[in-house]
Amino acid sequence: QKFCKPHLPRWIHIDLSINKDSTGVTMGCVPGFAATNRGNDDFETMPQIRIDFQLRVIPPKGGEILYHKIRSLIYAIRERGINVKWVSLDSFQSVDMQQILRQNGLVTGDLSMDKTTLPYEVLKTAAYDGRVSAPAHKHCEKELVALEMNPKTLKIDHPPTGSKDVADSLAGVVYGLTMRREIWAEFDVPVVRMPGSLQMLMAKERERMKSESDYAGLLRKR
Repeated sequence: QKFCKPHLPRWIHIDLSINKDSTGVTMGCVPGFAATNRGNDDFETMPQIRIDFQLRVIPPKGGEILYHKIRSLIYAIRERGINVKWVSLDSFQSVDMQQILRQNGLVTGDLSMDKTTLPYEVLKTAAYDGRVSAPAHKHCEKELVALEMNPKTLKIDHPPTGSKDVADSLAGVVYGLTMRREIWAEFDVPVVRMPGSLQMLMAKERERMKSESDYAGLLRKR
């Protein structure tokens, strides 16, 4: 597969599992920014998200997903000259994985889709704006269509017989790339041109990070 602009920094989000659910893996980058018209000539400058690939890793019958194979995939992508820089994972069983990836020069951190609805809010806005470009993935499309708000927890969830592993990995990438200030700086987009709604989200996340270790390292400059 040919990757668009290999030098651009990539974000990978992995929605981990062991032997029951599938593991979702998505990688993407920001090739540029676009002015989005919110009406009344009110334009917002927002990142365009290009998804390189999405994977659904299904555990073998009676067996477990081998995490080292997922790491090997990441290393193989880097060896092809792709600038993989950030890897976020949900907190489930991710400590060992993060340690190993950090030892190999990647910036890692926790990013859970079950603790906050913000990643899906950012994904929804980007999708409605037409700022997300991704290869067809029927299972991810099926998951996204079936997502629902849990009235008790007020979190995004899947139906009892459904899943959201690949959808979670997509939301993680879109959210991570959108919230990373370093990317805005790389394209010379000043903070004053950030939409007020996005600045509020960033402030909200900084407050949450004061009491949690949630992907703090991913949002720090490096």
